[in-house]
Amino acid sequence: MKNSKAITEGALMLAIFMTMIVISVYIPFIYIIVHLLLPLPILIYSVKHSSKASLLLVVASILATAFIGLWAFIPVTLAYSAAGFAMGICIKKGKSNIQLYISISLIFLMNIILLYVTSNVIFKIDILEGAMNTFQASFEQSVEMLESMGQTMDGTLQDNVNHMFSLIQTLTPSLMVCFAFLSALPVVLVNLPIAKRLGMKVRKWEPFRNWCLPKSLLWYYLITLLISLLFKMEEGTYLFTALVNISFVLQLLMFIQGISFIYFYSNWKKWSKTIPIIATLLSMLLFPFIRILGIIDLGFDLRQRLGKNR
Repeated sequence: MKNSKAITEGALMLAIFMTMIVISVYIPFIYIIVHLLLPLPILIYSVKHSSKASLLLVVASILATAFIGLWAFIPVTLAYSAAGFAMGICIKKGKSNIQLYISISLIFLMNIILLYVTSNVIFKIDILEGAMNTFQASFEQSVEMLESMGQTMDGTLQDNVNHMFSLIQTLTPSLMVCFAFLSALPVVLVNLPIAKRLGMKVRKWEPFRNWCLPKSLLWYYLITLLISLLFKMEEGTYLFTALVNISFVLQLLMFIQGISFIYFYSNWKKWSKTIPIIATLLSMLLFPFIRILGIIDLGFDLRQRLGKNR
């Protein structure tokens, strides 16, 4: 009886999932809404049934997508069905929402890497290189247009733009990570409240002001900074690319730590909630200052010190 119920519900959830896939293909204007809700059927099933049965549902959704001829949507099916599976397992095991969010982000990241490798190895198409070549060609056309009108572009500006293109290519791994985490956020924020409304035991989010990174990241940051100061690496080498990407990710994490501290300090001082929101909106202009604030907070336990002085 239990197995027949699992099979029946699995078939129902698979039908709902595939209907959503088909809708997203043939009704493009609701594509974003449908995609945000795609993990929900698998999520619901994963909470109710065993991990093995839920994993079989993920495999069935991929096979069904291939069976109806939507080969281009197999990466989408893989990413969102796996995300639904991971969310369901995390909810069932009582994991924190941060752990859940990181799990979904890593699934999206693996899917991006798999898609990139597949396009390079099987189809011999480098998506990123093609995009960069398109941007570069557009820039060169703009320069030629200006020259045809009797105007010249400043040489320094051209060098800066070329340097920017080179930097983007170097930071490709980091940008993939950022894209995966940004893509996972709306999926989590949309599906968790729905899961809660359906009676699932979804844990509350930890207030952003209480977010604190592991102190070990500060040591990694300082070691990376020290290596970049002591050793001059040739641009384009694997070591240079690795160092630049690690440094970029760690700086971003220190920046998030700094923003979190601003929210903590604002709450500690009982300031208006608009102050940290304004600080967040202006954060990119104050990136170096906020990053340093994050380093100081992590290194000197500012929150604990302030808590003692309350």
